[in-house]
Amino acid sequence: MDVKRRIDLDDARGVDAFVRQFYAQVSRDDLLGPVFIGTAGYAGDPFAARRRIHDRQPFTSVHFERWLTLFHGTLDCDWSGTNVDRTKALVVDVARIDGQQLAGAAPTDPPRGAVHVLDGGDHADNTAH
Repeated sequence: MDVKRRIDLDDARGVDAFVRQFYAQVSRDDLLGPVFIGTAGYAGDPFAARRRIHDRQPFTSVHFERWLTLFHGTLDCDWSGTNVDRTKALVVDVARIDGQQLAGAAPTDPPRGAVHVLDGGDHADNTAH
C-alpha cells in the first residue's frame, strides 16, 4: 500500500509548496480562475492585493466561500499537523474579514472540517451541521 506522506506547514519550503499548489487550483477553478488570471504576484500586504483585484472585478461572498473550500481542500490533500490546523482557523477569519470589507458580506459557512479559533484559544469544529 502506497501511503502519501502528509507534512505540517513548518518551514518556508512547505509553505511555498502549499501556496503554489493552492493557486494552481485557483487558476483552474471556474469561478476564481477568471478573477485571478493575469494578476501579478504580490509582496507584503495580501489584503491590498485582494483590494486591487476587487477593484478590477468585484468579489462576492460566493468567491470567498469557494476560496475557503479550495484552501481547505488543498491543505487536506497533502498537509496535516498543528500548523495546518492554525492555518485553517486563520484563513476562515481572513475570509470573513476580507469578505465583509470587500464584498459587504462574509462567507456564510466555513468549509466542513474547518476549525475556527474562538476567544481564549478554544476551538470549535465545524464538521457537524
